[in-house]
Amino acid sequence: MSGGRTGSRRATPARQPAVPHGAAGDPQAPTPLVSLRGLVLLAFGVLLVALLLPSASRGPQGSLHGPRLTTAFQAITAHRRSTTRRSHAPERRSSGASSSSRSGTTSASSASSGSTATTGGPAPASVHLLVANGSNQNGLAAQVGSYLQAKGYGVLTPVTALTTVPSTLVYPLDPTGQAALGEVLAALGLGQGAVRTAADGPPPVQSATGADLVVVCGPGLALPASPGST
Repeated sequence: MSGGRTGSRRATPARQPAVPHGAAGDPQAPTPLVSLRGLVLLAFGVLLVALLLPSASRGPQGSLHGPRLTTAFQAITAHRRSTTRRSHAPERRSSGASSSSRSGTTSASSASSGSTATTGGPAPASVHLLVANGSNQNGLAAQVGSYLQAKGYGVLTPVTALTTVPSTLVYPLDPTGQAALGEVLAALGLGQGAVRTAADGPPPVQSATGADLVVVCGPGLALPASPGST
């Protein structure tokens, strides 16, 4: 019986020993080659990112940080211009001071030269005066002519007026006489009331040829005292 049972039992297959995970015989275990390939890809990706970041920060024309660099350049240019203007400002002020001093010198020169000539009128030597005696005082025309000649005027030979006059009259005959009128009145101590124009008629003399201004002496004419007289 025991021999029969033994013969009737089926043969049990032998179990294979368990292989640890990741051992050389396991088909799902990662190989060293696959791990190395992953590391290479990761390193390449990091390198690519490092190369692309600087190029992305460049301007459209290849300049580094285009807008920022342009703004910095404009600020430097503006600073240089302001520095140049400040450095030139003293030169302009000094030029203005030089111009003022030159104009002051010119004015002083004009004033000194004007002291030898009549103020606001022609030079006395260029003005020709004719003095006529319109009073009953003998030698009055000669006296007034000598006085005006001492002032530098060109005095023609004194004459006697065709008629007597109540007061001294002055007749400007041309633009030169008109321009010298104020100085002649001041020299004789007369006012504008002594002036006669063409509307008042010609001066009462025989001829006024060569004269720019005629002085007809009337009674009571008192010549101003000369600065050096006593």
